[in-house]
Amino acid sequence: MVKIKTKYLRNLESLQTAYSNCYGDCVGDIRMLKLSLLIAMFESGDMFEKLSKMLENSFIIDIDRDVDYLLWGNTATWYALKTKTASSGSPLSYETLCKEEKISLANRLADMMPPEPETATDYIKNDKDLYKTDSITYSERTKFRETINNLNNENVFNTTLLDYAIDNAMKRLCNTLCNISKLIDKRKDSKYYESLYKNQVFTYNNIIGEAVKGKYIEWKNRFCEDDINDDSIKSHVEEAIVELLKAGVFDEIEVNTTSRRNPDFKKEIDFEDYDIPKKKKPYELYARFRGFYTFRNGLYTVDEAKAGRLLVKLRKDVDKLEAFFTFQQTLK
Repeated sequence: MVKIKTKYLRNLESLQTAYSNCYGDCVGDIRMLKLSLLIAMFESGDMFEKLSKMLENSFIIDIDRDVDYLLWGNTATWYALKTKTASSGSPLSYETLCKEEKISLANRLADMMPPEPETATDYIKNDKDLYKTDSITYSERTKFRETINNLNNENVFNTTLLDYAIDNAMKRLCNTLCNISKLIDKRKDSKYYESLYKNQVFTYNNIIGEAVKGKYIEWKNRFCEDDINDDSIKSHVEEAIVELLKAGVFDEIEVNTTSRRNPDFKKEIDFEDYDIPKKKKPYELYARFRGFYTFRNGLYTVDEAKAGRLLVKLRKDVDKLEAFFTFQQTLK
């Protein structure tokens, strides 16, 4: 299965690239690049602060699937990206081409804006054009021109101010990332894990519900109606348990049990009837499985708090999470 980067990693990697470009070789006006970086850095700080607050109430299952928050939250990680100082960088901009162009740049950029319509027919171009265009008012064009002029004015907008603001925004982001790391490792109570389990049941019902339903219908259609009885349902559940154990969901989980319980477990399920490699020690895995499930009157019931803790342990392995919830939906 191809691993897809989480939105958290994509966000931080994009910031990393922008940060590196602003303090190394870059293409474009350095101030424009730094303004863009400042806005992105500030908005990312807001996003991760919201995530930090959410973590206090409920775990976010993919929050650290591919992100080491202590590493990303280390300011030295960011400062190491400064391959060159801003003064020694060599940005390619209109200043290097023609100094006089700077004076008229705002007017020239404003001329690229859609014109104010004189008549209603100006709103829509003729049929030969491949697109339609909106218009802007003269007041909007004036505001745009004034903004560009301010950006060009070193007394209003300069790299020294931007560097200071970027540095503060970066430190704020790093503090938030370190806090997220602390929250991930913080001990929680049973209600917290029960909430996590219930939230993920809802999420995975939407993700894999149709696929599980399809497998159930396929199994059901193999029988005549009268043939679906306690024995056939028991076999169906046992096959689902075998698939769950083979998926490795409990391979890294230890429980307080001994092999002396194997005879009792054999009364619940006989692995000799199923294709599961002996090297996987099926009854040992089943003992781990039973650490999370009670078995009474032929029915398996999950302990929701324990299941929540299991999900935290499995959170970096999407395949195991899907196998777990496939089994849960099969039980239903």
